[in-house]
Amino acid sequence: MFNFPVVRRNNSDGLVRIDNLFDDFFKAPIKWGLTGFETLPAVDIYEKGNSVVVKAEIPGVKSEELDIAVDDGLLTISGEKKQENEVKEKDYYRLESAYGRFERTIRLPSEVKAENAKATYKDGVLKVELPKSEESKKKKINIDVK
Repeated sequence: MFNFPVVRRNNSDGLVRIDNLFDDFFKAPIKWGLTGFETLPAVDIYEKGNSVVVKAEIPGVKSEELDIAVDDGLLTISGEKKQENEVKEKDYYRLESAYGRFERTIRLPSEVKAENAKATYKDGVLKVELPKSEESKKKKINIDVK
């Protein structure tokens, strides 16, 4: 994340960094639609050795209802969270669980070998490990000092 020194005044505690506001906004991505909103899976993306790893939080979804695709540098995770037992009573105090289809597309930070990707799903966390292509691996350059 860029650390711009941009600030704004807040009525309660003085200065608030605008870049922190953007961080908070993007921690729980939201997709707006005609029927309200649905939350998208939160993801962590990092490098591990010669691989790119994507972890997505997808609780309440069965592994057979997940689809993963890699195409032209984009990883797409989609699926559906189904409501198992619909409650007929209308005396809800709070209903925040989202159900229905979701799709999240992520631009990968480097070229990968999609055919060698491995995915695991445990305790509501999907982990996709994608080996980097030879062209995208970091190469060390020696500097001659004279």
